[in-house]
Amino acid sequence: MTICAGFKSQYGVVMCADSQETVGIMKFDSPKLVIKPSVGDESDKVRMLFAGAGDGPFIDRLVEEMWKAAQRGQDFSMQGVFDRVEEAVIEWHKKIWDIYKGVGRPEAEILFAIYVPHEVNLYKAIGPIITEIENHAFVGGGIELAEFLADQVRADSDSIEEDVSTSLYILSTTKRYVEGCGGDTQIAALMLDGSIQKMNPWEAEEMAKGIVDISRQIFYLFSASGDLNSKKADIERLARMTASQIKRIHAELRKKISERIEVKPALKESVPRLFVRIEWPPTK
Repeated sequence: MTICAGFKSQYGVVMCADSQETVGIMKFDSPKLVIKPSVGDESDKVRMLFAGAGDGPFIDRLVEEMWKAAQRGQDFSMQGVFDRVEEAVIEWHKKIWDIYKGVGRPEAEILFAIYVPHEVNLYKAIGPIITEIENHAFVGGGIELAEFLADQVRADSDSIEEDVSTSLYILSTTKRYVEGCGGDTQIAALMLDGSIQKMNPWEAEEMAKGIVDISRQIFYLFSASGDLNSKKADIERLARMTASQIKRIHAELRKKISERIEVKPALKESVPRLFVRIEWPPTK
């Protein structure tokens, strides 16, 4: 069981996943977020992020087949790359599923992002069926809770910082309340200029705690407001205190997030006038 999330904005795609794999009564750390290529080069014509839930070995081989297909051929338009990836997904499922004859066959749910110059798209593959995602998507366990939280907290500001905060909050909450989801949070962003940025797990955990603190402040105010016996002055005082606490936490989080996954000034200036700048790992 695992939970994976993907969020698309005008600057690119933020993708995150937990890292817990459960076999029987045992729990293991198993990275679910894959960056391709693992080491970038200025000659890269395509880059991808993957996050998957399901049968681990099956997903590992499927991701490799998708990545090999993305690099083949001469057409490196988004449509050209996607067509080759889709064909690889269909062929791999057909090849493996034919062996099982429909009994006990391995399953895969994968979120993946494709970068080609000037364009980043987000997709979801459930088995051999792939759909393009315009906003956000989840795969794995706890997706009902994740969808509910996304509807409640994700606004339309199209901010990379907001998508990072939202993804950390959703994964933190899902890991807390859904059986089988847990471990470190992995998070990375594939940007429209081709750069790939990621956080260390301890950094993601640190920021998730701050975001959860904000939610607790808001829910406490909501709970107090629901008491019809509360006086107007008491609610106003509590609202001021809550706003003060949220501003403090928010300022700290925004600074931390912008230091770790950020939209570089040059990229901000280039949207929608885009350019290509490849770097790996991202430099400060």
